[in-house]
Amino acid sequence: MNRVNELIKEYCPDGVEIHCLEDCCNLLDKKRKPITKAFREAGEYPYYGANGIQDYVANYIFDGTFVLVGEDGSVITKSGTPVVTWAEGKIWVNNHAHIIKEKDGVMLRYLYHYLQTIDVTSLIHGNIPKLTGGDFKALEIAVPPLEVQREIVHILDSFTLLTAELTAELTAELTARKKQYDFYRDKLLFHYGTYPMKPLAELGKWSGGKTPSMSEKSFWEQGTIPWISSKDMKSSTLEDTQ
Repeated sequence: MNRVNELIKEYCPDGVEIHCLEDCCNLLDKKRKPITKAFREAGEYPYYGANGIQDYVANYIFDGTFVLVGEDGSVITKSGTPVVTWAEGKIWVNNHAHIIKEKDGVMLRYLYHYLQTIDVTSLIHGNIPKLTGGDFKALEIAVPPLEVQREIVHILDSFTLLTAELTAELTAELTARKKQYDFYRDKLLFHYGTYPMKPLAELGKWSGGKTPSMSEKSFWEQGTIPWISSKDMKSSTLEDTQ
């Protein structure tokens, strides 16, 4: 961070300029094209939507390096920032993701990092909530000189790489622990010997669930009681509900 501060003092002592996004990149939204799943031909090229790769298809409409930003209001992050994806090579993009390409003066990788800091919650609107093209183009971007951009990108990419390496190590460790757990669970629990076997029904009190009645508004408005549905049944320990 000291290096960034030094560069800012050297190259922009009077502050950093603010520009609209459309002045910082090439917007390619008009070239996007959706294909319904029924009409997609399977292939090798990534088919991108609002939150990343949705499928692989037999053709492409873009070739290069791009940043994709989710257009759908339903896919913004918990902190209100848009879903931003880095995409390279031959790709297809549907109309659920804005697509931008680098323009002289502003590094695309800098925009990739910067866009992930903008709270777009107040810009999501419409009958089908979206970050519209007009609002997207008008997003305000702080644009320091290229020397500063490069240093910021270098620092953030270093963290990104470190995070990926740590995630891979942690995933491998968790996988090994899971195998170890499964081994000892089976060893400890499944050596029945002469133990008596009983139906599960005899070992507890069992009952079925029930969906709250939609006709009773008080069940659905500003409720405080957790309602467990099939959407929540994704782990062995339930800590919260949707």
